Amino acid sequence: MNEGPRRVVTGLDAGGRSCILIDDRRPIAFPGGQFVWRSRTSPADNSGNEDAGAEPFNRSAIHDREGSSFALFTFKPEDGLTEVGMHATDTIDYVVVLQGRIEFSTETGKVELAAGDLLVDRGVVHGWRAIGDEPAMTAVVMVPANPVGKGGTL
Repeated sequence: MNEGPRRVVTGLDAGGRSCILIDDRRPIAFPGGQFVWRSRTSPADNSGNEDAGAEPFNRSAIHDREGSSFALFTFKPEDGLTEVGMHATDTIDYVVVLQGRIEFSTETGKVELAAGDLLVDRGVVHGWRAIGDEPAMTAVVMVPANPVGKGGTL
């Protein structure tokens, strides 16, 4: 496990003033995903001080049709993923590659993405895997979307 990126979350204190509610780091497990934050509704309900990123990542949560999710995904080339696991989601995903290199595949082609690259995945059938010698990490915001094609497979 590696130390993860710093997560800072704002909110309101007992007096109704803006404050820093959370300032932490969580270990990153390879491979896998973890929530940074989730909203259960749209528009998001910013009241309360519960840690909406505390629950472990699970695939069913990305299909919450009312809210959004912000998660980190980590991959190591040596984790044995040589085939890209193709799937589709009923979401629009805004992806930032934070470190390493990713091979992103669709049914008709593929593209290599590196740290700093941005991707908008509009729910199409796709897959990805780490390539190169170093681990890869992506930050992904997932927002519910109407299905395209045959719809979500996850």
